[in-house]
Amino acid sequence: MPTGYRSWKITARNNKNQAIKLVLKDQIPISTTDDIKIEDVSLDGGQWNEETGTVIWKLTLAPKAQQELVLKYAAKYPKDRSLFVE
Repeated sequence: MPTGYRSWKITARNNKNQAIKLVLKDQIPISTTDDIKIEDVSLDGGQWNEETGTVIWKLTLAPKAQQELVLKYAAKYPKDRSLFVE
């Protein structure tokens, strides 16, 4: 089975002079067929809802601070299928 890997680096930055609370949302694709699997998911502490694909991070950033988060996943699919992974 071929595998398509994707990853993103997300940077949250607080430019204010006071701490902030932040809710950051992203999404991982969900498969609608049994022969395509989403796996090897890495969320840097985010909470993943496997049914909707939604990933949520709840952050508190100090004044002038920034935090980098990495979101990664792999999609496995049959050789006879083409899959555009994004």
